[in-house]
Amino acid sequence: PGHGHKKPIRNLTIESATRDLAVYLDDNNVREPILVGHGIGGMIAMNYAFNYTSDVSKLIVIDTTPKQLADKENKTRIAESLMNDYDAFVAGYFLNLSAEQDVTDIILDQALRTDQISLTQLLMSSFDFDLTEDLFYQTVPILVIGSAAMLPYPEVAVEHLDIMGFANAQTLSYKVMSESGHFVMLEDPFATLSAIIGFAVSD
Repeated sequence: PGHGHKKPIRNLTIESATRDLAVYLDDNNVREPILVGHGIGGMIAMNYAFNYTSDVSKLIVIDTTPKQLADKENKTRIAESLMNDYDAFVAGYFLNLSAEQDVTDIILDQALRTDQISLTQLLMSSFDFDLTEDLFYQTVPILVIGSAAMLPYPEVAVEHLDIMGFANAQTLSYKVMSESGHFVMLEDPFATLSAIIGFAVSD
């Protein structure tokens, strides 16, 4: 909601978006989906998978962690920037997520057209996001696709994933996209799609 052509709604949070996803899947008779989410979308997908474990076939998250990694000081700074100078914050944040100018142009254009209240509420709700303890009890197969921004050193990717909160995961696989920035699906769509399909069809 509030992104693309979707109308914004009040009180948009990871929890409310998770409930909306549940309603959407039920209304459209989607059974045992393979969920794919990027960034905060990955948090929503993860939250859904952990709350409806028996309903989800597989979970794929792209540049997503099971907990918010920002410390208290950064959270305060982000909140103040969102409230006081939204456009400048969005521009500054999204300008640094890709080394490719054409990708940056697309990202920035879409981000600045996203409903301010929707994006602000989602970001603020992510501050308390933490599913690290829940990972231990999950049986849903999980694939983490990590960009160079998330996993800059492929040789120690497992250690980085553990630090980011995945240490308790029982069913974790990962794919490092070492040549891509945060928006891997725009920078290298074919490699991203190959990773998703490969995991989706695997036993």
